[in-house]
Amino acid sequence: MSHPDDLLADYVDGTLDERARADVDTHLLVCERCRDEVRLAATAKAALVELEDRPVPFGVTGPVGSPGSDGGGGGGSGSLGSRNPGGTPPFGPRNEPPCAWARSAT
Repeated sequence: MSHPDDLLADYVDGTLDERARADVDTHLLVCERCRDEVRLAATAKAALVELEDRPVPFGVTGPVGSPGSDGGGGGGSGSLGSRNPGGTPPFGPRNEPPCAWARSAT
């Protein structure tokens, strides 16, 4: 049996065209595995919708993908020294260890 795995996320999102949706509906009548996948995805989607939007704390996204990071942003060696000429650790917004400011953000 062929499973429409690549269509299930769009099925849950409601973005399939009528024909594809009808095909998935027909498949779901006979396939417990795909019904379980749809049920799980729908539950996850509903839970994510309930999450509160929160701003990203200052400084969290700075080095991600920037030149000199290990994310392939280009150029640098990826060492802390290349992004931080003073050689001090790149701590949080108030020069606290990351775990301290992460706790304050929650």
